[in-house]
Amino acid sequence: MKSHTVILGAGATIVAIPKGDKNGKSSSVMNGLLKKLNLGELLSSVELQIKSENLDDIYSELYKREECSEIVKELGNRLYSYFVSLELPDEPIIYDFLILSLTKKYVRCSTITQSLP
Repeated sequence: MKSHTVILGAGATIVAIPKGDKNGKSSSVMNGLLKKLNLGELLSSVELQIKSENLDDIYSELYKREECSEIVKELGNRLYSYFVSLELPDEPIIYDFLILSLTKKYVRCSTITQSLP
């Protein structure tokens, strides 16, 4: 079987769980994620040069500034805690179907039933 590479962007979580995770916890795109997670106080002591609410932009600036290394570490810890707390729903998500579509088994199943998405 051929191997495949699937590259997901920052909105992958939104696409995977558009109605929230297994427990109803919703996610956010990179714009506004810091506000959604109430991480503003973490950045209150920093004067950002960038005028953006995009997490990627803010993190990139902080990462480049040596004096912000502790903030970067704490921000990483909090973001990790948030994303690790999300649970996939019990029903298949779009990425399950994507992976299935890349396998021979999926093709075999489609000859048995036409009710696959």
